Amino acid sequence: MKRIEKSLIDTELGSVGFFSPKEILISKLNYFGGLEEIDNKLTDSIFKDESLDILEVRPNGLLVEISMALFKKEYIAIPSEEFKFWTIESDSELFQNKDKSVVGRALLGGLLLGPIGAIVGGISGVGDKKVASKFNKAILSIFCESDNKENVLLFSVEPKNKDIVFNWLMKSYSTKYKKPEEINIKDDSSTTSSVADEILKLKKLLDDEILTQEEFESQKKKLLS
Repeated sequence: MKRIEKSLIDTELGSVGFFSPKEILISKLNYFGGLEEIDNKLTDSIFKDESLDILEVRPNGLLVEISMALFKKEYIAIPSEEFKFWTIESDSELFQNKDKSVVGRALLGGLLLGPIGAIVGGISGVGDKKVASKFNKAILSIFCESDNKENVLLFSVEPKNKDIVFNWLMKSYSTKYKKPEEINIKDDSSTTSSVADEILKLKKLLDDEILTQEEFESQKKKLLS
């Protein structure tokens, strides 16, 4: 899995002929995080529906097209041999059973780092129903592995689109689907330093009124940058 230039898509993932049937999922999900060089640009957009992204099945893997601000696009290539499995879970599974959810375990296992790790750590560790209801989306997780390193890409999905996304992926990647409870995530948290831990500490200081909101935001911004 890696960020690539548009000109290299055919080289990396194979080309699709003009008359060949295309398997494309358009505007049914939003990139949520997983590739830090892109996440750094989207830190303040987690709860904004400003991008409706595209998944496209290519001969040699899956292409992710992410809509950025000012009509810019980013492209992520997931070669077939690196695509391990995928799953999708509702917001209730994420927030009500955060320790057992795939996203929660990926965070604890050190797979979600940088800005996305901090934000997911914050919203899944708060236990605030208002935060959960504000999110109110399903999460699609795509697990990849290259050079013996596991990574996960996350996408948010509106509840009304959950079945559409699920059925589309089952059409091309049914053998790679796993139920959330079937996924084992290696816990590397003991050797992985996560910004999320620091964000959570700051949040507790804010809740205990030791930090002001302004101080909290200032310190969080420093950590995320």
